[in-house]
Amino acid sequence: MQMLFRTWAEVSLGRIAENFHSIQCAVGDGVVVSPAVKANAYGHGAREVGRCLDAAGARWLAVSTTDEGVELRDAGVNANILVMGDFLTFEREAIVERRLTPVIHSLVRLRDFNRVAAASGRRLSWHLKVDTGMGRLGSRATAAELIDAVREAPHTKLEGLMTHFASASDFSSSQTAEQIAAFGAARAALRSAGHRPSTDAPCEQRSGCARAEGELGQHGASGPAALRLRTACFRLRSWPCCEDRTSADLESCDRGSS
Repeated sequence: MQMLFRTWAEVSLGRIAENFHSIQCAVGDGVVVSPAVKANAYGHGAREVGRCLDAAGARWLAVSTTDEGVELRDAGVNANILVMGDFLTFEREAIVERRLTPVIHSLVRLRDFNRVAAASGRRLSWHLKVDTGMGRLGSRATAAELIDAVREAPHTKLEGLMTHFASASDFSSSQTAEQIAAFGAARAALRSAGHRPSTDAPCEQRSGCARAEGELGQHGASGPAALRLRTACFRLRSWPCCEDRTSADLESCDRGSS
């Protein structure tokens, strides 16, 4: 017997692409917009959404696990894929063969990844996540320890630096400012040692991007080079016209309906 359903969801790939373009326009070409398509693209269909955003010009897509990255590669996605949850020992081969970029959360994992890169005969890229106050994932090593660890991993390339804001939309809290300062200090220390990640991403969606851009600027540093989006691409509400938008509008749009 054929199963019939009374309810279903229709996903507009055109709207997802339009939202991506509007956000990219708002933050400027100098900022890499990296939509997250983890958890089956938040239920919208990872394969379909991944191909849509790849065709729309997304340079990076973010997932949680190696399996999710492999699924995107199997779907024909060519964009860079960032595996935010690191990788397990038995997933090493997939990371290398499927051209996935892992986020490393500890110096022990970096040493392991350096051995993986050496065995592959290729210099493999990775992103470093520093825990600046959220207390979930990320290295809590000192700047000196980070610099030594990067230097001792010659078979790898530090391509990105990232953190995660715990309360970016709470303007009554000083935590975001403190996290931005900690992130800026880590970035400055790495750069002073000759390590210049090309995709610094101190923020995630919400008003964090605008705040990071402004507050890092006050400390004499450039704003974020990358912005990871969680659900912004999946909103039903149309974004304001690109010509009339600034990055600060991300805050008000994020509070809109979805």
